[in-house]
Amino acid sequence: MAIDVCITGLPLLPSGGDSTHTVSVTTLHKSAEREKFRGPNVNTDRTFVNGESVIRALNESNTVFIPFVMDPYGGLAPFARRLLDGTKLPTLPPFTSPTSQTTYENAASTSAPSALLA
Repeated sequence: MAIDVCITGLPLLPSGGDSTHTVSVTTLHKSAEREKFRGPNVNTDRTFVNGESVIRALNESNTVFIPFVMDPYGGLAPFARRLLDGTKLPTLPPFTSPTSQTTYENAASTSAPSALLA
């Protein structure tokens, strides 16, 4: 298992009340998880890392990749909650990349680690 921890930026605070804020945070969490499954590209001064190549290498080594996304207020995204307490995952739209789709399916499978604190 490989866990990639990510703390998102601050969600936009809408003027519509708490339920709108909850939707905003949930959208932020899901978006960050999807980005992790895509394997974002990273540029540094000397190196370029193709994220999809990293994700593909994890798949080829039979390593389950778990994105552990949280926001600055301590809210956890679905895969982080599932890893810790076994919370059921929401259905996500399919990925356009077969590599990302395979990684997502492996992480969402019943054999993936979950409920570590339950």
